[in-house]
Amino acid sequence: MSTNHLGKPALSPWLSWPIVIIITLIFPPLGLIFIMLRLSADKSAALVSDKKIKTLGYIAAGIGILAFTQGVSGGIMFLLVGGFIVYYSNKVHKQALKMKQYIDLIANQQITQLDQISNITGNPHSTVHQDITQMIKKGYFKEAYINEATGEIIFPPPVTPKSEPPISAEPEIAPTPTPSTKFIQATCKSCGAHTRITQNETLECEYCGMLVVGS
Repeated sequence: MSTNHLGKPALSPWLSWPIVIIITLIFPPLGLIFIMLRLSADKSAALVSDKKIKTLGYIAAGIGILAFTQGVSGGIMFLLVGGFIVYYSNKVHKQALKMKQYIDLIANQQITQLDQISNITGNPHSTVHQDITQMIKKGYFKEAYINEATGEIIFPPPVTPKSEPPISAEPEIAPTPTPSTKFIQATCKSCGAHTRITQNETLECEYCGMLVVGS
Protein backbone atom coordinates (compact mmCIF):
# COMPACT_ATOMS: atom_id res chain seq x y z
CA MET A 1 0.00 0.00 0.00
CA SER A 2 1.41 3.40 -0.97
CA THR A 3 1.63 6.20 1.57
CA ASN A 4 1.73 9.98 1.41
CA HIS A 5 4.58 12.18 2.69
CA LEU A 6 3.20 11.90 6.23
CA GLY A 7 3.30 8.12 6.15
CA LYS A 8 -0.46 7.71 5.84
CA PRO A 9 -2.14 5.40 3.30
CA ALA A 10 -2.45 7.30 0.01
CA LEU A 11 -5.82 7.69 -1.68
CA SER A 12 -6.28 5.58 -4.79
CA PRO A 13 -5.72 7.60 -8.00
CA TRP A 14 -9.07 6.22 -9.22
CA LEU A 15 -10.78 8.18 -6.45
CA SER A 16 -9.15 11.52 -7.26
CA TRP A 17 -11.68 14.25 -7.99
CA PRO A 18 -10.68 14.69 -11.68
CA ILE A 19 -11.34 10.98 -12.29
CA VAL A 20 -14.58 11.05 -10.31
CA ILE A 21 -15.80 14.10 -12.25
CA ILE A 22 -14.93 12.60 -15.65
CA ILE A 23 -16.66 9.31 -14.84
CA THR A 24 -19.75 11.13 -13.54
CA LEU A 25 -20.07 13.22 -16.70
CA ILE A 26 -19.63 10.16 -18.93
CA PHE A 27 -21.82 7.69 -17.03
CA PRO A 28 -23.57 9.21 -13.99
CA PRO A 29 -24.65 5.93 -12.28
CA LEU A 30 -21.02 4.80 -12.07
CA GLY A 31 -19.97 8.31 -11.11
CA LEU A 32 -22.39 8.23 -8.18
CA ILE A 33 -20.72 5.05 -6.93
CA PHE A 34 -17.30 6.68 -7.24
CA ILE A 35 -18.54 9.73 -5.31
CA MET A 36 -19.70 7.51 -2.46
CA LEU A 37 -16.42 5.60 -2.49
CA ARG A 38 -14.45 8.86 -2.35
CA LEU A 39 -16.42 10.11 0.65
CA SER A 40 -15.99 6.75 2.37
CA ALA A 41 -12.22 6.71 1.81
CA ASP A 42 -11.52 10.38 2.58
CA LYS A 43 -12.76 11.70 5.94
CA SER A 44 -12.12 15.34 5.08
CA ALA A 45 -13.96 15.03 1.75
CA ALA A 46 -17.08 13.92 3.61
CA LEU A 47 -17.03 17.28 5.41
CA VAL A 48 -16.36 19.76 2.60
CA SER A 49 -17.42 18.24 -0.73
CA ASP A 50 -21.18 18.87 -0.75
CA LYS A 51 -20.98 21.90 -3.08
CA LYS A 52 -18.72 20.05 -5.51
CA ILE A 53 -21.10 17.08 -5.58
CA LYS A 54 -24.14 19.30 -6.04
CA THR A 55 -22.49 21.08 -8.97
CA LEU A 56 -21.77 17.71 -10.58
CA GLY A 57 -25.41 16.74 -10.14
CA TYR A 58 -26.66 19.94 -11.77
CA ILE A 59 -24.27 19.48 -14.70
CA ALA A 60 -25.36 15.86 -15.21
CA ALA A 61 -29.02 16.87 -15.01
CA GLY A 62 -28.40 19.72 -17.47
CA ILE A 63 -26.78 17.31 -19.91
CA GLY A 64 -29.82 15.08 -19.50
CA ILE A 65 -32.25 17.90 -20.27
CA LEU A 66 -30.24 18.95 -23.32
CA ALA A 67 -29.99 15.37 -24.59
CA PHE A 68 -33.72 14.76 -24.03
CA THR A 69 -34.75 17.90 -25.93
CA GLN A 70 -32.48 16.87 -28.81
CA GLY A 71 -33.88 13.34 -28.85
CA VAL A 72 -30.56 11.77 -27.83
CA SER A 73 -30.85 8.47 -26.01
CA GLY A 74 -29.75 8.42 -22.39
CA GLY A 75 -31.09 11.86 -21.59
CA ILE A 76 -33.60 10.56 -19.03
CA MET A 77 -30.88 8.56 -17.29
CA PHE A 78 -28.62 11.63 -16.98
CA LEU A 79 -31.54 13.72 -15.71
CA LEU A 80 -32.68 11.21 -13.08
CA VAL A 81 -29.22 10.35 -11.77
CA GLY A 82 -28.17 14.01 -11.83
CA GLY A 83 -31.22 14.88 -9.75
CA PHE A 84 -30.40 12.12 -7.30
CA ILE A 85 -26.81 13.37 -7.00
CA VAL A 86 -28.16 16.81 -6.06
CA TYR A 87 -30.41 15.17 -3.46
CA TYR A 88 -27.46 13.15 -2.16
CA SER A 89 -25.32 16.30 -1.88
CA ASN A 90 -27.96 17.82 0.42
CA LYS A 91 -27.72 14.77 2.68
CA VAL A 92 -23.92 15.04 2.67
CA HIS A 93 -24.21 18.73 3.63
CA LYS A 94 -26.52 18.03 6.58
CA GLN A 95 -24.35 15.17 7.81
CA ALA A 96 -21.21 17.30 7.50
CA LEU A 97 -22.75 20.10 9.59
CA LYS A 98 -23.69 17.59 12.29
CA MET A 99 -20.23 16.00 12.36
CA LYS A 100 -18.49 19.40 12.49
CA GLN A 101 -20.64 20.35 15.46
CA TYR A 102 -19.71 17.13 17.27
CA ILE A 103 -16.01 17.73 16.56
CA ASP A 104 -16.25 21.30 17.85
CA LEU A 105 -17.95 20.20 21.07
CA ILE A 106 -15.73 17.19 21.71
CA ALA A 107 -12.33 18.30 20.37
CA ASN A 108 -12.41 22.06 20.91
CA GLN A 109 -14.68 22.46 23.93
CA GLN A 110 -13.72 19.16 25.60
CA ILE A 111 -17.36 18.17 26.17
CA THR A 112 -17.51 14.39 26.35
CA GLN A 113 -20.76 13.61 28.17
CA LEU A 114 -23.41 12.38 25.72
CA ASP A 115 -26.24 13.93 27.76
CA GLN A 116 -24.60 17.35 27.56
CA ILE A 117 -23.93 16.98 23.83
CA SER A 118 -27.56 15.97 23.36
CA ASN A 119 -28.79 19.05 25.25
CA ILE A 120 -26.55 21.41 23.24
CA THR A 121 -27.33 19.96 19.79
CA GLY A 122 -30.99 19.24 20.44
CA ASN A 123 -30.55 15.70 19.13
CA PRO A 124 -31.96 12.75 21.10
CA HIS A 125 -29.48 10.87 23.26
CA SER A 126 -29.89 7.76 21.12
CA THR A 127 -29.10 9.75 17.95
CA VAL A 128 -26.00 11.29 19.52
CA HIS A 129 -24.83 7.87 20.67
CA GLN A 130 -25.34 6.38 17.21
CA ASP A 131 -23.70 9.32 15.39
CA ILE A 132 -20.61 9.39 17.59
CA THR A 133 -20.28 5.61 17.48
CA GLN A 134 -20.20 5.81 13.68
CA MET A 135 -17.65 8.63 13.77
CA ILE A 136 -15.43 6.55 16.05
CA LYS A 137 -15.70 3.60 13.64
CA LYS A 138 -14.77 5.85 10.71
CA GLY A 139 -11.70 7.14 12.54
CA TYR A 140 -12.71 10.70 13.44
CA PHE A 141 -12.06 10.03 17.13
CA LYS A 142 -9.13 7.63 17.08
CA GLU A 143 -9.02 4.93 19.75
CA ALA A 144 -11.93 6.55 21.60
CA TYR A 145 -14.87 4.62 22.95
CA ILE A 146 -18.12 5.31 24.77
CA ASN A 147 -18.35 4.26 28.39
CA GLU A 148 -21.87 2.87 28.46
CA ALA A 149 -22.07 3.07 32.24
CA THR A 150 -21.29 6.79 32.46
CA GLY A 151 -22.36 7.92 28.99
CA GLU A 152 -18.99 9.53 28.39
CA ILE A 153 -16.58 9.46 25.45
CA ILE A 154 -13.23 8.14 26.67
CA PHE A 155 -9.97 8.99 24.92
CA PRO A 156 -6.69 7.16 25.56
CA PRO A 157 -4.18 9.08 27.70
CA PRO A 158 -1.39 10.79 25.74
CA VAL A 159 1.78 8.78 25.40
CA THR A 160 4.82 10.42 26.95
CA PRO A 161 8.22 9.24 25.66
CA LYS A 162 10.45 7.56 28.21
CA SER A 163 13.72 9.31 28.96
CA GLU A 164 16.79 7.41 27.84
CA PRO A 165 19.36 6.57 30.57
CA PRO A 166 22.73 8.35 30.23
CA ILE A 167 25.26 6.43 28.15
CA SER A 168 28.27 7.50 30.21
CA ALA A 169 29.04 9.18 33.48
CA GLU A 170 30.74 12.12 31.78
CA PRO A 171 29.47 15.52 32.89
CA GLU A 172 26.71 16.90 30.70
CA ILE A 173 27.41 19.94 28.58
CA ALA A 174 24.72 22.55 28.74
CA PRO A 175 22.99 22.94 25.38
CA THR A 176 23.39 26.15 23.47
CA PRO A 177 20.40 28.40 24.16
CA THR A 178 18.00 28.66 21.21
CA PRO A 179 15.07 30.97 20.65
CA SER A 180 11.90 29.56 22.16
CA THR A 181 9.64 27.79 19.70
CA LYS A 182 6.51 29.78 18.97
CA PHE A 183 3.30 27.77 18.93
CA ILE A 184 0.08 28.97 17.41
CA GLN A 185 -3.45 27.60 17.32
CA ALA A 186 -4.49 26.64 13.80
CA THR A 187 -8.00 25.67 12.78
CA CYS A 188 -8.57 22.80 10.37
CA LYS A 189 -10.32 24.09 7.25
CA SER A 190 -12.19 20.82 6.90
CA CYS A 191 -13.58 19.89 10.32
CA GLY A 192 -12.85 23.02 12.38
CA ALA A 193 -10.74 21.25 15.03
CA HIS A 194 -8.07 23.33 16.72
CA THR A 195 -4.46 22.17 16.46
CA ARG A 196 -1.44 23.44 18.40
CA ILE A 197 1.28 23.84 15.82
CA THR A 198 4.48 25.78 15.20
CA GLN A 199 4.70 28.43 12.51
CA ASN A 200 5.34 27.10 9.00
CA GLU A 201 4.79 23.52 10.20
CA THR A 202 2.43 21.16 8.38
CA LEU A 203 0.52 18.51 10.30
CA GLU A 204 -2.31 16.17 9.50
CA CYS A 205 -5.49 16.93 11.44
CA GLU A 206 -5.92 14.12 13.96
CA TYR A 207 -9.69 14.11 13.41
CA CYS A 208 -10.33 14.35 9.67
CA GLY A 209 -6.88 13.94 8.06
CA MET A 210 -6.81 17.33 6.30
CA LEU A 211 -3.40 19.04 6.21
CA VAL A 212 -3.15 21.91 8.71
CA VAL A 213 -0.51 24.57 8.07
CA GLY A 214 0.82 26.83 10.80
CA SER A 215 0.90 30.28 9.27
